[in-house]
Amino acid sequence: MGTKGSLVGKLALDTSLLPLDTGLVLLKAIVMVMVMMLMFVFQDIGPGPPTSFTESKRICHQNKSTGKSRRSEQDHYETDYTTGGKSCDELEEDWIREYPPITSDQQRQLYKRNFDTGLQEYKSLQAELDEINKELSRLDKELDDYREESEEYMAAADEYNRLKQVKGSADYKSKRNYCKQLKSKLSHIKKMVGDYDRRKT
Repeated sequence: MGTKGSLVGKLALDTSLLPLDTGLVLLKAIVMVMVMMLMFVFQDIGPGPPTSFTESKRICHQNKSTGKSRRSEQDHYETDYTTGGKSCDELEEDWIREYPPITSDQQRQLYKRNFDTGLQEYKSLQAELDEINKELSRLDKELDDYREESEEYMAAADEYNRLKQVKGSADYKSKRNYCKQLKSKLSHIKKMVGDYDRRKT
């Protein structure tokens, strides 16, 4: 800074030999250059890299620890699938074509067998999806209890983020949509069987 100061002093001293207007313009130019140099220096000064592995992990999971919002149990357990695939009305039209009103006991038995098979598939798939949501709910509560930089917190945050990726995957969404279709199909078959039984009584 001593060299820069002496340089500015010399430049300022030399302006005494110039006309007044020219000297002022030159001084303004020198000041602007110095200001720009200072701005450039301060731009390079910023937060350094994480000071430890723990800090690095904390930054990595910052979104989970400070950005997550409280969610209700219903949000974790997606039992009513209403997104993706066909609408409820479109599905109902498909099932009416595939499973028209029952007209005989033999047809009723066929519908009942299809219902029982579909129900087992639905329960198995629903349990798989619910398990992911239950685990997310459990980890969500754990992360509120752990100290942010602890090993337990880091492990829980890693698993939470992994399950969030699973839940956002195409495979999960496909299963969720298929589960919705199965639920609609089973509801329709159950209605057809119930309607037939009421007509017979």
